[in-house]
Amino acid sequence: MTTLKLITAFASLFSFGVAVAGPSDPVSLGMQLAQIDYEAVHVVLVERCKLNSPSTVPALVAAIENWKSKNDPALQQLRFLSKNNLVKKLGLSELDASAQLARTSEFLTAGLKGQFEHVPDSELKAACSGQYAAQTLGSPELDFNALLVKIQAANGSP
Repeated sequence: MTTLKLITAFASLFSFGVAVAGPSDPVSLGMQLAQIDYEAVHVVLVERCKLNSPSTVPALVAAIENWKSKNDPALQQLRFLSKNNLVKKLGLSELDASAQLARTSEFLTAGLKGQFEHVPDSELKAACSGQYAAQTLGSPELDFNALLVKIQAANGSP
């Protein structure tokens, strides 16, 4: 299973009330994916690559940093929108909404880290050698800028 399929399959198992539609909806899935602490997940991947394919680490780290620099501002906005959605739709206080999103993030991140820790070495070698950067980080599902544009367009925001 590719790492992107692993990420999306895992995230779609857990719906946390932010989405309006089911997890098969790309926007809902994207909002769930936006809750993952990718830095923590990437640490696991990089550490495993250091042990199994050390020569691949510089390129992997560069790809991760590139993805992070492009996506972090959108991720922050999406997380803010998720919190506001919980406040408005469920009537939660900001503190309760933040706590619920923190639990969601911890759950999704821990599960995904666990999955990454158990990726077979044969699949790990491909991930370390560029498959993760190309197929996962380069996928539309992890383009959080595009997701933010879709949400803003749907809400009539610039």
